[in-house]
Amino acid sequence: MCPHLNWRTFLKVLIHCGATTIVFYTGIYFLRTSRLILGLFVLLLITDLFSRLSYDAALTITIWMSLFNAPKSEAISFLSENIPLITFSAILTCCLVFLRPPELKKPIVKTITIFSFSYMLLPTLFSYQSLFLTEGYQTHVNQSRAMRTSEYLIDLEHIALDIAWRLPIVESIIGILHTAGHMQPAITKKKTTHWLNVKQKDNVPNLLVLVIGESMRADHLALYGYSKPTTPQLSLLTDELNVYKNAYSAGTSTWNSVPAALTWNSDISGPDLSIIKLAQAVGYKVHWLSNQRPYETWGITVTAISKQADIQTYISKNASSQQLDGALLPYFDKILEERNPEDKDLLIVHLYGSHLTFSDRYPQDFDIFQRSNYMASEAAIVPPYDNSILYTDYILSRLISKLKPFGGGLIFFADHGLADKRSPIPLKHDVRANVSLNSLHVPLLTAGPNRNTLPDQSTYSLYYFPCLFSAWSGIEATQLGNADQCTNALSTDIISYLGADLTLKQVPAPNQLN
Repeated sequence: MCPHLNWRTFLKVLIHCGATTIVFYTGIYFLRTSRLILGLFVLLLITDLFSRLSYDAALTITIWMSLFNAPKSEAISFLSENIPLITFSAILTCCLVFLRPPELKKPIVKTITIFSFSYMLLPTLFSYQSLFLTEGYQTHVNQSRAMRTSEYLIDLEHIALDIAWRLPIVESIIGILHTAGHMQPAITKKKTTHWLNVKQKDNVPNLLVLVIGESMRADHLALYGYSKPTTPQLSLLTDELNVYKNAYSAGTSTWNSVPAALTWNSDISGPDLSIIKLAQAVGYKVHWLSNQRPYETWGITVTAISKQADIQTYISKNASSQQLDGALLPYFDKILEERNPEDKDLLIVHLYGSHLTFSDRYPQDFDIFQRSNYMASEAAIVPPYDNSILYTDYILSRLISKLKPFGGGLIFFADHGLADKRSPIPLKHDVRANVSLNSLHVPLLTAGPNRNTLPDQSTYSLYYFPCLFSAWSGIEATQLGNADQCTNALSTDIISYLGADLTLKQVPAPNQLN
């Protein structure tokens, strides 16, 4: 036996796997008389298994949102990359649905039924009182309330999560319920705001541009020390930029990270305290210019946030997000040309950046990094990813160049990164329970006359981006200044972000880790 193998742990895992198998078999056995219900049950089992094998995570709300929102081309690409796993899942599904289990004798049926219920419920029943006395329970209550979970469901869900330790599929069922609960619009477009005592400092540009990148790891930018020259244009502008080395995204995917970053307290279930409404309160006309697709039915997505803007332009509304980000430039030019120089304008430009599929995110002229220059294990995915960053570098440099004659200020950050190229889920959304901080490490930079206004600190948690936006734009409000809330929120000791399950995670910053 391997000297590093803990035989007790191995035995526990073996017992757990065997017990879980019996539980699943019992469920399939009792559902065998209805092929439809059996099929749905098996489909859930296999989908959960597929998620754990491909994403190393349960079916959280984030994964469900990604599945439902994926453009056709992206879905086809994902399926083609996982053909062996999909084939295995399909065969297993057919076997479980169409090869019905044989009739068992009543004593056997009774035994496996009692065993299944005992294994699922008895440990929870024996520890029932202590479940509600832990720090973990209070954390669950706070997180559930932030997600606007009904009070009477909070304790029930906590019990279900305890059962999920023995029956993992329960966690995925909770993910489904969370997803269904967030499908109603929750964000108002009214110009009224709950920001208090909003005012703006003097000598701030009346033209502000916020650019949001997509799926960009900081360690793949030459500006951040990457060995490949992925940011040649921005590197030429270093004297005109402030590059912040240690910024961490507000979430693990676009649909939770962007709403969290753009709203105070990051309550994405009802973010009326958004930077859009903050800017509008001091007279800014807000333009939302996006190369991502709008999703009308999801109340907490980026689309819902964008509806707060005065003007929304989605250039890929009917194109499955297949247009290159360069298609945004003419729209950007038009806004600059038609605006009154005396007016206040905030332009929020949402790129499609380095979203899967990477090779679809740049024109042929930017197909610079080739497989021959990479390790064999990286050659399939890293070169097109780096090329997509090279193209984003070009887009950003063009935006900065176009903005300069108008004296406007620009701030850029990426919505989230991706898992490390050498991880079990290379360059995919890191939706694992224990996210690597490198998956959250993203670029943050400023340009223009107000580029030196961000607070000077070693680490920036974009979960509190409204604080950074306030410093950069000079727009203040009671909530942002009351009792030094932003000072405390931007502590360099802790990184805050929303996990794939929409729970707030707080971990030590890298400079605090031992």
